[in-house]
Amino acid sequence: MGIAEGLLEKELNKDKKYFQLSNTNDDEILSSTTSWIWTDSNLICHVLVDGESYKVYFKTNKLVDSDNELEMYEPVAIDKIIKIKKQE
Repeated sequence: MGIAEGLLEKELNKDKKYFQLSNTNDDEILSSTTSWIWTDSNLICHVLVDGESYKVYFKTNKLVDSDNELEMYEPVAIDKIIKIKKQE
């Protein structure tokens, strides 16, 4: 999560204490202490900043853990940020 938070801090020009990340499945709040493993090359999360919600798509690099034969992906850049419209 630390890498994603760092990328968002740069992109949003805000310290991570001013935004909140959540996963896209159940909107579980994510932080640097969350043990959420990204095993999909399509890394997407939600971010709440200044009362507005956005969907964030990351560009990724594949990481291979040869000991466990586990494929994981790390975010390396933000691909796009899309504002989520509020349902009325």
